[in-house]
Amino acid sequence: MQKTEKPLDLSPPLYFVVLLRFLEWVYPPAAVKIALKYFYTPIPFKRPDREWKTFEQAKRQELMIGRKRITVYTWGKADKKILLVHGWSGRATQFYKIKNYLLSRGFQVIAFDAPAHGENKDAKTTHMLEFVESIERVNMTFGPFYGAIGHSLGGLAILNAYNKGFKVEKIAVIAAPSSIANVVRDFCQRIKAGEKTEKGIVANLIAEYQVPLEHYSGQEQAPTVKANGLIVHDIHDHDVSVEEGRMLNKSWKSSRLHLTKRLGHRRVLRDKFAVPLIADFFGKRKPGRPKPQRKPTRNNDQKTDQGKKGPSSPSQQRPKPQPRPRPQNPENKVDEGRGQGAQSENKPRVTKSSPKQEDNKKQDNQSDNKPRQQRRRPSRKPRPQPNKDAAPNKQSDAKKVGEPNKQNAPNKPKSPSGGKPDAPKKD
Repeated sequence: MQKTEKPLDLSPPLYFVVLLRFLEWVYPPAAVKIALKYFYTPIPFKRPDREWKTFEQAKRQELMIGRKRITVYTWGKADKKILLVHGWSGRATQFYKIKNYLLSRGFQVIAFDAPAHGENKDAKTTHMLEFVESIERVNMTFGPFYGAIGHSLGGLAILNAYNKGFKVEKIAVIAAPSSIANVVRDFCQRIKAGEKTEKGIVANLIAEYQVPLEHYSGQEQAPTVKANGLIVHDIHDHDVSVEEGRMLNKSWKSSRLHLTKRLGHRRVLRDKFAVPLIADFFGKRKPGRPKPQRKPTRNNDQKTDQGKKGPSSPSQQRPKPQPRPRPQNPENKVDEGRGQGAQSENKPRVTKSSPKQEDNKKQDNQSDNKPRQQRRRPSRKPRPQPNKDAAPNKQSDAKKVGEPNKQNAPNKPKSPSGGKPDAPKKD
């Protein structure tokens, strides 16, 4: 089961809340002033790793909206073009999944970073009407467009730009608000502002733009939009309520509503079911290229009598060579025909042996090659057993018992009488 997206913590720091509540009690106009400054300042977010590939693949170009800069991204090249417009505190590369699906359907995709968003860090504040001016400027440079996709505030900006001359055939809005009064109310709840501050913000917006507050809202702009529309909204969206999507669907006659679950406000842009639905709304995927036919070979295809190549008849085909019979392996050795490292069924796997074991094997093989008679070890001669009937040898016994060893006896001078000892002389 897919988990619900956790809402981003867009609340201001604690010191801002404390200062705002203090000024509401002491001097309410000052509280409205700092609340409006925070209302027009988008929160910068770091670009995640999953979007860097799309950022590097794009062709980038810079345009000017008054004194503020916008960065335009282009992917692909085709006759039909789709414009992508991000929401508040967003960026163009958030549409990286949708961009890939649109390219596979043969569209050229163009997106931009609005003022004070993405790569445009020269400005700090912006508002929705500058989003509308950015759409008109991109349309003048890269238009005309076949369709447009807007997320959150970007969807509301597309509806306002359509009524100002940005004519397209199809529009898809994702998690877009329908009432500006609800947007102001949600903002004041997030910064924990009081009722006086909320009324002061509404009065300031009416005085600055000289129009009613809901003049630029979706429910006021949608009835005059004739383009086919697709509204995608998640039931568990914590930033923009699903009731906003239902209100927009009621006021936009040529639109249809598609509700999702457990995707939240931002994960819907990369969902594996919602993204193909949005891409199919603009056009089905083109069939892939046919696979190249395999070239005929000489063995299977031969030239016919007319000079054309065609399959040969069964009589002309060469007989397939029969497999040679595999020789028996009585010695239970490794079968080299089965592949490297293959073995017979009865012999276990051969393991590597040490150098000493290999030397012993070589010696055994050399001894096996010799004749069988030579391989026999010579039998030991039996020891001579003494003959009991024969007379004992006295000399041998004397040597054993009383005769000293000649090697150990001292050397005596030989007598001149042939080796016999001289007789003792008589006095």
